[in-house]
Amino acid sequence: TPKTYFRASSTFNNATKLLRHGWNVATLHPVDAAARGIENGDSVRLKNDYGESVFEAKVSEGIKPGVVHVPAGGLPEDGAANQLTGDALSEYENATFNSYRVEVEKS
Repeated sequence: TPKTYFRASSTFNNATKLLRHGWNVATLHPVDAAARGIENGDSVRLKNDYGESVFEAKVSEGIKPGVVHVPAGGLPEDGAANQLTGDALSEYENATFNSYRVEVEKS
């Protein structure tokens, strides 16, 4: 869940001038999108054992097959990566890495 240039955590989520940047997107490779019948702009559901969240699909050659990119900081009702993460801490008592397995489906 890398950061986005258009907000700090959930700050600016409702700034109308920034909404056009589409920060609640899930970016996936064209091969993965085609296998699921997903096109740019479709609504997609990401889910795993921790939860689920809905995003707008962005199909891009700029991401590796098998990887889904979701920026950090969304609110649950708008699509939030934190709905898909666990709450376990690392051995050093801080947050774990920003990688989790998810299933992607057209919603």
